[in-house]
Amino acid sequence: MAETFRIYTSAAQELAPFIAAVNASDEVREIQASSARVRQQYGISYDPQKRGFVCRDEIPEGEKVPFAVYTGVVFNEKNERKQQELLGERRLERDVLDPADFNAYTTVLSPYVPGDGVLVVVADPDDTAVPRDARAEFLNNSCFSANCCFKLMGPQPVPALVAYTCGRRIGPGEELTIKYGGTFPRLLSECRELVERLRGQGVAAYVDECRCSGGRCDRGFVMLGVRPTASAIGALPLDEVHLSGDAQPSGSCVRPTGGWAYRPYQKRKREEP
Repeated sequence: MAETFRIYTSAAQELAPFIAAVNASDEVREIQASSARVRQQYGISYDPQKRGFVCRDEIPEGEKVPFAVYTGVVFNEKNERKQQELLGERRLERDVLDPADFNAYTTVLSPYVPGDGVLVVVADPDDTAVPRDARAEFLNNSCFSANCCFKLMGPQPVPALVAYTCGRRIGPGEELTIKYGGTFPRLLSECRELVERLRGQGVAAYVDECRCSGGRCDRGFVMLGVRPTASAIGALPLDEVHLSGDAQPSGSCVRPTGGWAYRPYQKRKREEP
């Protein structure tokens, strides 16, 4: 069997037993082993210039195969207002914005049953414990032509988030992309408002417009830091280029990094004593 990696790097104590069960699961180990075989078969690898995955060989129409698993820190958000913000049901209108709300590698997996909270995974893009081409958080967004999807697999209540191709032909050299769920990317007007507020708090941020062909979506992303210039990106080693969209080809419809994504998942109700 191919080498496998722990799904989550750390987690809240209350979830630790469930996460240990995920990592020990034969089902999840087989998913990881299958993903390794698929990456080798189709030449799927991480492209530092695109900050995402590309396939060397054609993936046929109808082929639905796993190739990566989302990995990161897991926590259970129980604050009702924060839950609504995570699920896109409430705008970020707090007096003071938390930069953590704009972490580009945060994914919402659930809600749990009512009252239990929301399950969230936050990845670390600099974590070297798992190779980049095995980590689903590097899938980029494509609003109109996504060719991959996420599935929740493995033991409950803490599942593994697995990236699959979604059944259409993917040509040689094509980038593998997903369409983020929920309400993200945000409307550009909201992005500009949030960036202005962050800068007012002394937090460097900028708006990265979604690169849909023809600008059809009028949406974008709030990015922390200072927008790198194209010349600065070219001067960096490829494995150090992360957060700017400036290096994307004109008209590209993918976003350069990961982002918020609402992945509906309903935990099974607890067994009655």
